[in-house]
Amino acid sequence: MKRNLTISLAAFGLAAAMSAGGVAVAQNQGAQQAPTTTDQAPVPAAEQAQPAGQAMPADQALQEDATGRLQMTQKQISHVRPFLQELHAINQGEIKAGQTAQDKGQSQAVKDYGKTLVEDHKQLDQRVEDLAKRASIDLTAASPGRDVKKLESKLDKMAAKINKATPQKFDHEFAKQMEDGHKEALSLVKKAEKKIDVQDVKDLAQSAQPVLQKHLDMAKDILKGKATAH
Repeated sequence: MKRNLTISLAAFGLAAAMSAGGVAVAQNQGAQQAPTTTDQAPVPAAEQAQPAGQAMPADQALQEDATGRLQMTQKQISHVRPFLQELHAINQGEIKAGQTAQDKGQSQAVKDYGKTLVEDHKQLDQRVEDLAKRASIDLTAASPGRDVKKLESKLDKMAAKINKATPQKFDHEFAKQMEDGHKEALSLVKKAEKKIDVQDVKDLAQSAQPVLQKHLDMAKDILKGKATAH
């Protein structure tokens, strides 16, 4: 009886040892097969695209507030304000000149040219006014900069020459003034596109160039006698 009890206890101990060993082996295999994971958060696409140590371009760094107003530095404003004021003055001058051409033009080509000037410069000036509003810039400031005053003086002289022209010389004088005026206007917007680092203003300057170039080409055609009525 004692001998049988001893054999039973030995067998029970061996079975328990084998069971514990099996559990240990299974746990070890599970640890080897478990995938490795990390808790790192995904890197935003903007940070992936921007090389380390490289500053964000100035135009990309600009932000708009909740009302859509442009946020600019004082240096940027010092460039944007006179440009918008000058382009506004040019638009207003060309609109008046175009209206005069529609009234006093001797040929249909000049009358049509005047109509084109009015329509295009009104559209362009609307964009100038919208951008000025977003930038909190007063286009009709009582004390404009020196360059703006100089430009306004030129526009007044241009208008005076057009208005004084006799009917026989009106078309030629008008086209000559438009040629000179649009050369200066093109120079202004090209310089602004290169100098100003506010993207919305650069876009305005760039989009104005083909319009002004078209007007310049039309003036040249009238002077060469190549213009045709619409």
